[in-house]
Parts: sequence; structure tokens; C-alpha cells
Amino acid sequence: MEKTPNRWGIAIICTLLMVCLGTVYAWSFFQKPFCDTHWTNSQVAWVFSLAICFLGLAAAAGGMMLPRMGPTRLALAGGAKWNRPVVTEIVPAGRW
Repeated sequence: MEKTPNRWGIAIICTLLMVCLGTVYAWSFFQKPFCDTHWTNSQVAWVFSLAICFLGLAAAAGGMMLPRMGPTRLALAGGAKWNRPVVTEIVPAGRW
């Protein structure tokens, strides 16, 4: 008998991945705390521009790596790399 993957687990992981990747589209939420520090609005806008640029470049690179890695490993690796700054720097600093 063939073992089937846990579909609920996959659905939960995919939902969390979409929430994590959606942080770039919630930029206005993160913009004010950054502007309240020593950065100007134009400096913060550059960060957003770079984030969108690298999101697109990473999507193109991920499309080329998909046949070698498979969708599950690629999605988990990409989500972990994209959200490392949010988890390790924004949340502990209390800028939530």
C-alpha cells in the first residue's frame, strides 16, 4: 500500500508560506516603525524597492531550481530565507 502525504499538514505549511511571503505586500505596516527611527521615508522606500527586486529575481532562480529540488524543498527553503530577517530582527526588537 502506497503511503500518501498528510494533506492537512501540506495545506497548513502552504498557508503559512503565503502569509510569510505576503509580508512584502504589507509594507505600509512596517514602514512607520522604520521611519520613526533615524531613517527617512525615501531611505525606507529604497528598502522596499530592493525587496521587490530580489523577490522577483528569487522567483526566477527558483523556477530554474524547481526541477532539481522539487516544490516542497524549494518552497520551504525560500520561505525560510525570505523570513529570517522578520523573525530574527523585527520581532525581538519589539517593532511589531
